[in-house]
Amino acid sequence: MSNEEHQILEALQQYFDMTTTEDFSSHKILRIDLNGHYYLISFFDKKNGTIKVAIINSNFEVSQFADVHQPLILKKPETVIAAESDGALIELVWRPCKISYSPFYPFWRVSAKDEIYYVDRGGKIYSATDLDKKRPG
Repeated sequence: MSNEEHQILEALQQYFDMTTTEDFSSHKILRIDLNGHYYLISFFDKKNGTIKVAIINSNFEVSQFADVHQPLILKKPETVIAAESDGALIELVWRPCKISYSPFYPFWRVSAKDEIYYVDRGGKIYSATDLDKKRPG
């Protein structure tokens, strides 16, 4: 277990009063508006019998959480997988924007050759200028 994973586990155990080592999935998300990061965590809370998704900030403190019906799965869309196989740098990122207004829904930044674009969880592609557009309505 890495040092980051150990600190995440300690934060979960402390915040949710968990005494056992629970299985969890962890994704480091870059905050592209703040030049920082956070961790998006999915785990089963045995004490309450629920699946939770939590956001842990860079200080390893739980800042938000939600009970969910199924574990968080951040599966790369085909367009991201194809770009990655062509040598593009792929990163999970987030900032409040047209693509996502919730840190629970990060998206991928694809840096390929001379272009950067973004891909949401459904596979829709956005340009960098789309990040600054307001959502309709």
